[in-house]
Amino acid sequence: MGKLYNIILLSIILLLAAIGLTSLPKQARAEDRATITLSSPPTGWPPFIIRTEQNLGNDGILVEVLRDISQALGHEFRQKFYPEKRGYMLLREGLVDVIPKAKEWVADPTEYLWTDPVIDSTDVLVFRQTNPIAFSSLEDLAGLNVGLILGFIYPKLDPLIHKGIITAHRAKHAENLLRMLNHGHIDCAVVNSQVARWIISNQSDLSLDDFSFSKTTLGNAPCRFAFTKDDKWRPFIRQFNNHLAQMKKDGRLAAIIAHYQ
Repeated sequence: MGKLYNIILLSIILLLAAIGLTSLPKQARAEDRATITLSSPPTGWPPFIIRTEQNLGNDGILVEVLRDISQALGHEFRQKFYPEKRGYMLLREGLVDVIPKAKEWVADPTEYLWTDPVIDSTDVLVFRQTNPIAFSSLEDLAGLNVGLILGFIYPKLDPLIHKGIITAHRAKHAENLLRMLNHGHIDCAVVNSQVARWIISNQSDLSLDDFSFSKTTLGNAPCRFAFTKDDKWRPFIRQFNNHLAQMKKDGRLAAIIAHYQ
């Protein structure tokens, strides 16, 4: 009886070992898959980055593009939210892999590896329909109270501000500026056109019928992705650019952008 018991016990052990060995390659493959970690601002940047109520962080033009291409190339994708300065610090240290940005907004773009542009960020002048502004050149802004985003750099406007030709009123977010404008606290605001339209369309107290957007732009920068400066990302960026070019060609990128308009 003891001998039979030992045989049965040995068979069970061997069976469990076989099952364990069989599962190891699958587990190893899952762990070996590269994970791309995107650092995004905590408040998002709709419609480019939209932080959902569930904090899933899976919406927005730039997020969809990076996620879709990453997964197509066999990479896991995840998103974490950090303030901008901390995001840059983590990127330089390699603790996150990528941030969405324009080269023109970075002090030293050579510190990072960049993808091709995904979408342009275009700043325009937004004003109230009841207080229209004929804006075609900077001289048209003389004497106006202009709303700007706190912490942003405005190369075209800074000389006018320093000379007192215009008065700058700053707020943390575009949504704050649009509400200031809606209540008549400022004459106009310099805001990304897509961001402004998204905010107005998604706020019950704002209406697109109450605002106008200048045809003359105040700035344009192509948004792309900045990866940590590690040679391991160079092959991925080449593949990313190829996929992105195909998305532009076959209309998939246009469809993603249209979804957020």
